[in-house]
Amino acid sequence: MTQGYGYEPVKISTAEVLDEEREPLFYIDETEYTIPKLIRPNILMRYLQDTLDHGHDYALAAAMREVLGADAMEALAETDAVTDEQMDQIMGIVERKLMGQMRKLGKSRSGRGR
Repeated sequence: MTQGYGYEPVKISTAEVLDEEREPLFYIDETEYTIPKLIRPNILMRYLQDTLDHGHDYALAAAMREVLGADAMEALAETDAVTDEQMDQIMGIVERKLMGQMRKLGKSRSGRGR
């Protein structure tokens, strides 16, 4: 039932949040640091908002903090052993995951009838 809106409003229940699956992103010595296999839509929305409000570099840094978590961010900040190339790889993976998830959501939306 559209209740006169011309569409059915989306109802989101906060009781239905699923645990996210994670996968290894990098190791420092024997310590594993992970990233979500799929970036949650709310993180994508925050990334888009931050890009508009503060620019791409800020948005990517904020997204990295969100998906990596405080421990991984602190570990990267504290180690003198990480190289420019390694940091570029880590940041590239996070950015590709963000862009890939946005494309996936866009395709599912554009595949629907209008």
